[in-house]
Amino acid sequence: MQPNDPKAPWSEMHQDVNELERLIQEMLDYSSSGAQLPEMNLAEIPIKQLCQQLVDRIAMSHLQDLHVSVLGDDVNILADEHFIERAIANLLINGARYATSTLNITIEKHANIIQINIEDDGAGVAKNMRDKIFNPFYRPDESRNRLKGGAGLGLAIVKRIVDWHKGKCFVETSQLGGAKFVIQLINHF
Repeated sequence: MQPNDPKAPWSEMHQDVNELERLIQEMLDYSSSGAQLPEMNLAEIPIKQLCQQLVDRIAMSHLQDLHVSVLGDDVNILADEHFIERAIANLLINGARYATSTLNITIEKHANIIQINIEDDGAGVAKNMRDKIFNPFYRPDESRNRLKGGAGLGLAIVKRIVDWHKGKCFVETSQLGGAKFVIQLINHF
């Protein structure tokens, strides 16, 4: 049912329903991904291009009012595109929640490692929470409002996807002053 005045409480109710749908989908995705290792469709992916396309796609919904850059090496990775895109999207959306004005994605190629960094200029993650932050349902600040918080599954999903790719993920302090989330994958090329 659509009310005559879409601006009143109807809009807030609609936002609440959308948030519940996102939370339910996140929980379903997490629980189904734990059952078994999914079939991985490994392919050669130009990771910098994938990151730029992802930024372009979610710019209006999650990245408005932020300066977002995709920087670094133009390299390929061997990965499942759907899952790696999901992991990077989760980190971008997480970074956008806490960034003040800037969000950077940097791709670095080291001898046998491809590193994807997502950095923001927000408050960062306290050192005593860095090991816990990838645990399912963990939220570092229970007092956060609903606009900033989620169900505590986004980073757990990132970790699971990176584990499937036999990589590492962690968080440290960004040169921008906020959090720097890192995905490291083996360089197969």
